[in-house]
Amino acid sequence: SERSVSKEPWRQGQRRLMQQVTRQRLEDMGVGSRLTLKTADTVELASTLLGRMRIQMRTYIKSKFWLSLFKAVLIGTLFAALQVDLWILWSVLTFLLNFMPLGSSISTIAPIPFVFMDPNQTLIVVLVCLAWPLLVHNVVGNVVEPRLFAQSLNLHPVTVLLALTFWTAIWGVLGALVCVPLTACIRVVLLVWQDNPF
Repeated sequence: SERSVSKEPWRQGQRRLMQQVTRQRLEDMGVGSRLTLKTADTVELASTLLGRMRIQMRTYIKSKFWLSLFKAVLIGTLFAALQVDLWILWSVLTFLLNFMPLGSSISTIAPIPFVFMDPNQTLIVVLVCLAWPLLVHNVVGNVVEPRLFAQSLNLHPVTVLLALTFWTAIWGVLGALVCVPLTACIRVVLLVWQDNPF
């Protein structure tokens, strides 16, 4: 029992040292400064290659979730203010389709026939219902999203756009869907190989 008691401070010191080294390594990779490591389990997860990939995937999914919610709120608020029929459905559709390639186009076009055929809506309302989602999708998708992924995943905005072009050309719609997390995972692997003496 005396041996186990004497080894306990050594184990705690070793665990603390491992956490500090892992945090420093993550900061060098550009992950630690943007990631809150709340528990020792997260630190241990981040110390392995697959763990770092999982962290990148989590970061991507969280960022995409909040961007989709942001788009849905902006578009849904305008539709509600204009008293567009089924505005809740169009908001939910905007949120869900934002996760899919070409989903923004579908969610923009889908409500237009319903607004156009509504006898209570004017032509100006129809044009606003077309122009506002186009503006939101283009600004968020082409300006905000690349910058956010550049910060959260430590990828340059140009890299995000080039990855989208490259993976879409290779795999089509599936490539567009997985381009950002796949590129972030490739970056993690390349950083590990760069530090590997072999």
